[in-house]
Amino acid sequence: GLYYIGSFINGSRQGLGYMINSDGSYYQGEWYQNLPHGYGEYYSPDRTWIYKGKWKAGQKEGVGEEIFPDGTIFKGCYKDGLKEGEGLLVFTTECQFDDRNIEQKGSAIKGSATGATKMRCNFRGFFKADVACGPG
Repeated sequence: GLYYIGSFINGSRQGLGYMINSDGSYYQGEWYQNLPHGYGEYYSPDRTWIYKGKWKAGQKEGVGEEIFPDGTIFKGCYKDGLKEGEGLLVFTTECQFDDRNIEQKGSAIKGSATGATKMRCNFRGFFKADVACGPG
């Protein structure tokens, strides 16, 4: 990181702290052995990608909320930095329905959804290794 304000223990970032990276992104929250660990918030350089939630050894881990550049929001569980377990995706782009599939800009996500053709839609269901899977 370029700039850090916060606690140090035995020469490493530990406790609460705030770090601005050289690209302008920043993290504020809990640290352990120089890595985000516990609750924290990460903001991309242009603030269009945001993650607020739990971290473990520098990876998203546990419950969190992620806002993507296109405005899509994910609220749910993470493991090893990837969506894992139960979660909710709220799309801001148009989607179309075909039985239990949602088609969004060329990608299909299986599961149940709420909404109507060419309207904003949601997916509530399960994720494995960052991919929606199983019944929603």
